[in-house]
Amino acid sequence: SYSTATHFHTNLYFVEEKNKLSKLRRVIIDCDCFSSDFIVLISQLRELRHLSARINDYSREYMDKDIDHLTGNESLRSLILHIENIELERLLLIFSLMINLRIVDLNGTIDFDISHLLELERNYTSFRYMNYKFLSLSVLYVIGLSFFLNGFLLTRRVILQNSIGTIPSSIPIEFNQVILIVIDALRYDFIKPNNASINNNYLNQMSFVQELLETKPKQSVLFRLIADPPTTTLQRLKALTTGTLPTFIDMSYNFIGYEIEEDNILNQLIKTPYQRNISLLGDDTWLALYPNIKFKDLYVYPSFDVHDLDTVDNGILKHLWTVIENTTRHEQLSFIIAHFV
Repeated sequence: SYSTATHFHTNLYFVEEKNKLSKLRRVIIDCDCFSSDFIVLISQLRELRHLSARINDYSREYMDKDIDHLTGNESLRSLILHIENIELERLLLIFSLMINLRIVDLNGTIDFDISHLLELERNYTSFRYMNYKFLSLSVLYVIGLSFFLNGFLLTRRVILQNSIGTIPSSIPIEFNQVILIVIDALRYDFIKPNNASINNNYLNQMSFVQELLETKPKQSVLFRLIADPPTTTLQRLKALTTGTLPTFIDMSYNFIGYEIEEDNILNQLIKTPYQRNISLLGDDTWLALYPNIKFKDLYVYPSFDVHDLDTVDNGILKHLWTVIENTTRHEQLSFIIAHFV
C-alpha cells in the first residue's frame, strides 16, 4: 500500500506520495453535480484509457460517443477514471475546477475532499506569507540592530604612549597653587544669575558667582559647556583629565572603575620638571581611575551611598583649609582636587 502526504507549492496544490506512484491506474471521483465542461475536459485527456460512470447506483462504461449523453445526465453521481502516466499536479489542477468534488479512490489509497484541500491550501498560503513576513522583519531587525551596535556602542582605540618631555617650559609659572573644585551634577542654571521669579529653590542661591563676575571680571569667567553622553561621574572625570570623549560602552565601568593608562593631566603634573604635589579630597572615584598616583594628602569617601549626601562634602570642608594652609606655608607647587557630590 501507499501512504500520501499533502504539500503545497506556489499557488497550486498537489498530493505527493512518500512512495512515488509511477502510474495512476484508477481514480474514482464523485460530486453532487458534474459540469459538462468538466466531463468534456476529462474525456479529452490523452492519458485516459477508460471512463466509467455511476448513475443512480448503476455502473456503466462510456466511450467517446456517449460523452454527450453523459454530460446532460443529472443523475450522474461518480466517475471512474482508468488513466495512466499523468502528472498528479495536472490531474488535481483539473479537479480543482469543480466545487465539492471528492476523490474517493486513488489507486485504492486515498480519500479526500477537494474543497477541503483548497481550504488547506489557502491556510497554508496565509501561513507561508506570515512566515515570509516574520522572516523579513527579523532580517530588518538584525540589520537595524547591527547599525545600532556599530554606531551607538562605539569603541575607541587607546593610545598608551605618554609624553615624557623633560625640557622645562619657557613660560614662567604664574601660580604655585591650583585648586580644582568639582561639584557633581551642578547644573548651569544653578549658578547663572537669573531674574526669573520661579523655582526660587535653586535659582540665585550661589550669589557669590555673580559677585566675582562683577567685581573681578579679569579673574573670573562663566562658561556653559554641553557634555557628551554618557554623563556618569567616571566618564566625565575621564574626559576632564584625558581630554578624550567617552563612549557608551564605558558606562558599564561606572560602578567598577578601571585604571586610566592613556596620557592624562595627573601624570603630566607628576612627571614634568616642576613636579607638583597632588592632593585629593572627596569622591573616591578618582582612586579607581588613578590607583598608582601618590597623592600628598588623601581624604576620600565612598560616593555610591545614595542615602548619604553629607559625608563626602563634610569631609572636604573639614580638611580642605588644612591642606591649603600646609601647601601655602611650604611654598610647594600643588594641585588640589576637591570633588563634592
